[in-house]
Amino acid sequence: EKMGASNTKDAQNENAKEEEEDQSPKAPPSPTHVERIEYWQAPLDNPVAKAAGGLHSFLAIWTHDLSVYLVEKLSDGAVFFEKIDGKQLAQRTKGTKGAVRFKMATESGLKPLLKVLAIKRWAEGHEGVYDIHSNNCHLLATNIWNKAVADSYRMDEIPQKKLSRLAKRVGMNSLIHKTVPAYELTAEEKHQKEEERLRELRAEARERIARAEMKRIQKKELEEAAAKKSWSLWKKKKNTATDRKGSSNGR
Repeated sequence: EKMGASNTKDAQNENAKEEEEDQSPKAPPSPTHVERIEYWQAPLDNPVAKAAGGLHSFLAIWTHDLSVYLVEKLSDGAVFFEKIDGKQLAQRTKGTKGAVRFKMATESGLKPLLKVLAIKRWAEGHEGVYDIHSNNCHLLATNIWNKAVADSYRMDEIPQKKLSRLAKRVGMNSLIHKTVPAYELTAEEKHQKEEERLRELRAEARERIARAEMKRIQKKELEEAAAKKSWSLWKKKKNTATDRKGSSNGR
């Protein structure tokens, strides 16, 4: 439950290659680079849980192309990660009584060159049987938040951990499993996920190639500019030497 410093390792590994390739200041940000992360909390629908102060945590991810992705762990064990529009986000935030933006990090508070696909992979790691205390919405949201943000923004504690432990002790976990069937992917859904993953990998590969080509062109331009400058300096020195020689001969 204590969120240790080791949580940052996955984030660093996910983005290390992109950071290395995107070091050129001229390279424009990718549309899939994350610009802002909002950590939201809203009262639970269950009247008993709501009366006890139970909250649901979810994330809104904003990218450079102004797209918004909603990320949350559901009580059937599935992880929801979808691109949504402004109306849907407003419905989940402003349209939900008691919803509060718990935390927010803009680009300066995020890991460098963070990509939305990295966040998607982290979210997929939380797929599986829901547990009201050890595999819940707060754990997903906090884990992703800590991997995505700079060290100064990280959270040391998972929200509502005492309440979720108490809820598990009094049997709320089994009640959820009885009322909400565990979510399992069908063969068709698994195939669709595999196809989607392949499309994402191809898109990443195309983007890497494009960035590499841009860097190659920029390097060539810098080399040509340096060669031109070197030639200009050499020519200037030569002309200066010639002028001095002519002046000396004239005396």
